[in-house]
Amino acid sequence: MLRNGRKIKILIADNHCIMRYGITQVIHNNFRNPAILEAEDSDEAMQTATDNPDIDIFILDYYLPGNYDTELLARLKNTYPDTPVIFISSIKEYELIKNVLDKGAAGFIPKSTPPQVIAQAINLVLAGGTYIPKFLLEYAHQYTASRHNQNPELTRRQRQILNLIATGLTDKEIADKLNVSPYTIKAHTTSMRNLLGAKNRTMAVESARKLGLIG
Repeated sequence: MLRNGRKIKILIADNHCIMRYGITQVIHNNFRNPAILEAEDSDEAMQTATDNPDIDIFILDYYLPGNYDTELLARLKNTYPDTPVIFISSIKEYELIKNVLDKGAAGFIPKSTPPQVIAQAINLVLAGGTYIPKFLLEYAHQYTASRHNQNPELTRRQRQILNLIATGLTDKEIADKLNVSPYTIKAHTTSMRNLLGAKNRTMAVESARKLGLIG
C-alpha cells in the first residue's frame, strides 16, 4: 500500500527483538516496499517519531519499557493527533483493552493473532477504522451483564494479586513474589480497579472484600 504516492512508513516499538522481527515480516509480506522503523522503549519511540514526523502508523507493545498504562499513547496523540496507534500485547482482559481504545488507540491486536489478520487490522486502521479483536466483542455482552449485576468476575491471578495488595506489598514486591514483570502487575491492577469501580488499590481491596471476592 502506498500513502499519498509514497511507501508506507510504520514504527514498531517492542523491547523483544523476536516480536519486532515477526511483525516486520508480516508487514513486508503484505505491503509493498514498506519503510519500517523500530524502537525498544518509549523514549526511543518518541525520539523516532520526532525524527520521522511522516510516520503513518504506530504499533506499540502495551508493556513497552518506560510506558505506564496509556501514557505513551497520550504523548503520541498529543503530538501526532492524526497518526493512528495500535497496541499489540499478550493480554486479553476486556476492561484493560477497552480502556486503551477509549483513550484513543485505533486498535488492539493480541500477539496470538494470525499474520493475515494482523495485516487486515493494519489496513483497516490505515483506512480510518478501529480494529477490535473478535474475542473482545464476544465478551462485551457477558462483561456488561456482570457489571449490571454488580458481580464482577475476577481471575484466579487477580484474586491472588488483590490478596497480596491487602498485605501491603507494592506492585514491584508482588511482581518479584510471583516472578512476573511489574508491568504485568500494573496492568492487572488497572484492570481490577476499573472492573471494581475503585479509584485506587486500597479501594479495590475493600470493594473485593465487600463482594466476597477475596478473604
